[in-house]
Amino acid sequence: MDETKYCVCCGEEVNVNRVERNERIELTCVYCGFLLAVQDEPLLSIEEARAHTESERLHYVL
Repeated sequence: MDETKYCVCCGEEVNVNRVERNERIELTCVYCGFLLAVQDEPLLSIEEARAHTESERLHYVL
């Protein structure tokens, strides 16, 4: 059975496309392409967040 979600643009329950982008799955409306949901959104670990912040500071200093 096809997965359905409510699309605010179309104003009704619609079938969805599953699109894999940037290591996550996006669910979009079959008819208008509106983004309905995102699954498996990658989260940063504490270490990754710190490294990102420190590299931004270093870039600013340089």
